[in-house]
Amino acid sequence: MKFEQDETVLYRLMLAKIRSIINVDGRSCYLLDSLESDHCQYQVPVENRMDHLQKLPDSASCQALLHRVQDLPMQKITRNAIARSCKSVLEQKRYRRMAVLAEDDACGQDERRSLRPKASRKRKAFL
Repeated sequence: MKFEQDETVLYRLMLAKIRSIINVDGRSCYLLDSLESDHCQYQVPVENRMDHLQKLPDSASCQALLHRVQDLPMQKITRNAIARSCKSVLEQKRYRRMAVLAEDDACGQDERRSLRPKASRKRKAFL
């Protein structure tokens, strides 16, 4: 697909405008000006083998895409169902103990003291 000068295109995930077509080391490249960042330019080979450079969709194709989303199979998960399944996992003693150990490993000794001023004998024996 060939693009024209001053055409607005999508380069990867950024909007850009084609400033010109230049030759770099014997290869034709599009010189792109980013529309999202000031003073940012890209050189993309005209052959565009990786399809990083794409034409912007028109309004008809956007409307068609929006209509197709309605037909996609979806399942609604209620907030209570998520809370019940997560709660049953987190309430198990083994997971709580692992979470405490992970928290202790993640913070330094000074932070550990401030989080738990005094550790129980049982916990000290475990550690």
